[in-house]
Amino acid sequence: MVIAPGAPPSVAAQIRASEAALWRAMQMGDVTQLDLLLHDDLLFNTPDGATATKAMDLANYAGGAVSWTTVEGRDLQVSAFGEVAVVAVTVRLVGDYAGMALDGDFRYLRAWLRVDGSWRVIGGSVTPMTPMS
Repeated sequence: MVIAPGAPPSVAAQIRASEAALWRAMQMGDVTQLDLLLHDDLLFNTPDGATATKAMDLANYAGGAVSWTTVEGRDLQVSAFGEVAVVAVTVRLVGDYAGMALDGDFRYLRAWLRVDGSWRVIGGSVTPMTPMS
């Protein structure tokens, strides 16, 4: 996508950039960046059916329970509705999640909310596309 000089990026471009920042923060275990990208009222359904909050997610990264060597997104789709955007994306994850080694593709559905000009993840879920080991 080419954006004219001085023109504000489209919502889709903003969300794509926010997703890329989220993937980097996940791979780097960057709790500070994750704190900025996740809404305080986040609710996120994990593959096992549990619901995680922002505090739980940040604690998992800070405590080392989540550690990724690979976080690569593809097939990203964005639907925007004013201050809300919904993303469907396939993410290849390689690493460790709560003591379980993962190496596979996962389909995420995320809701982003624009708050004071910044996009933050307020909700989502993830489903494995390949068997979890």
